[in-house]
Amino acid sequence: MNILVINPPNKPFTERSLLIEPIDVLGIASYLQQIKNKVKVVDMDVKKMSSHDLKPIITKFKPKLVVIPFDYHIPLHTSKTIIEIKKIIKLIKKINEKTFIVVGGKTPKHYPTIFLEAGADIVANSEMELTLKDLINKKFKKLNLIKGISYTDSGKLKINKSPVKKIKLDKLPITNRKLVDLNDYIDVRTILTSRGCNGNCGFCATPDFWGCWQGKSPKKVVDEIQNVVSKHNAQKILFLDDNATVSNTRLKEISKEIIKRKLNYVKYGCLGRIASFDENTMKLMRKAGFRWIHYGAEFASKKVLDGLRKGITPLDIEKVVMKTKKLGFRVRTSWIFDLPEADEKGLKRSVDMILKIQPQEIRAHFLSLRVGSDYHKETKKRKGIESQYIHNKKPNKSVKRKLSLRKINSEMKRLVKGLKKEGYLVVKDVRDWRNVEKLRKKDPELKFISFCPSRYGVNW
Repeated sequence: MNILVINPPNKPFTERSLLIEPIDVLGIASYLQQIKNKVKVVDMDVKKMSSHDLKPIITKFKPKLVVIPFDYHIPLHTSKTIIEIKKIIKLIKKINEKTFIVVGGKTPKHYPTIFLEAGADIVANSEMELTLKDLINKKFKKLNLIKGISYTDSGKLKINKSPVKKIKLDKLPITNRKLVDLNDYIDVRTILTSRGCNGNCGFCATPDFWGCWQGKSPKKVVDEIQNVVSKHNAQKILFLDDNATVSNTRLKEISKEIIKRKLNYVKYGCLGRIASFDENTMKLMRKAGFRWIHYGAEFASKKVLDGLRKGITPLDIEKVVMKTKKLGFRVRTSWIFDLPEADEKGLKRSVDMILKIQPQEIRAHFLSLRVGSDYHKETKKRKGIESQYIHNKKPNKSVKRKLSLRKINSEMKRLVKGLKKEGYLVVKDVRDWRNVEKLRKKDPELKFISFCPSRYGVNW
């Protein structure tokens, strides 16, 4: 069977000097290949394609099934991408109305009618592999028996319960990165070694979509690392899991296996939680080649952190960042300055803390009502889903907050002024990353604060 898997175009297109391969899209495609299908991947974002550009591909390849993951792993697309997905669906149906179209991800789960009314046949409401396998086995019929989908029947929306069992990650194939041209992306390869998180932060949609955390076995993780190193000459590899540091035992085993196979000359990075920090684990990770970690700090107020269910205190943030830096890691921290519970005192403490601990990379956010998060569910009067995008440039008007924009801007100016004195680069536009090599030559350390999406792999 011919299956086309599409990474839809961002709107506007994502800055190419930031782009990593769409690892979640490639993972789904690789699984479909494993179950004996002819699979083609089109990354419309990196190729800057419109729906019209798909016409010759659809006409020539003649897919029986088209799969469109959207807001599936990390939400890097704006909600305006929905407009483009609608156009894609309509074009495909116009070429061949019998082509079966599946859309899946967090936003489709909560807003299925948007995609079904555009012409999609079903929406996958959770992890897509088992749903797609079941769909193919049932030959696109008996939709009422397929778990974890939304569809329409006689004009009525039907939502089937999600499967109780989840796919075992060790049974997933090694991602086939040859399905795209890796020359289109930056010099950081990515892997997904787990799903879910052991946290339950109010702004995060991960628990709602992925459920409980599960990780691949250390051997399978390093098998994939060895594959991407040997076949693609990877020198930098990012663990793009929502939280790679859930199990310190597992991380130690992964690190030992990396060292055992002499793959510790590669530089690794990961996304982790301050609450999971363990010094002995981090020391072993350093020996294995880990050089970068991202911590979600969010805000330096115990009351706010408790409300977010972070499981940490402001003192934990300070201690962990300082220890991690001392161990030789480059540290990125992200902060959300307009949380509903945030007050002036906490905002000032947050700015003071950043100036004190000075992580090498700082991401300054406004709150995003990520679809499926508690904040999103609690905001009853929201209009549409325009706030889905993780990199909001201004506060969302539908969220009630204590802090005024004037106060936030005032503290941001103080933060920027202080960081500039310490030699930090201030990044306000994604196009600035086009000059990253020049910037690194001028400043080998290249510390930065970014008010927009940030590049991975800087100074690893």
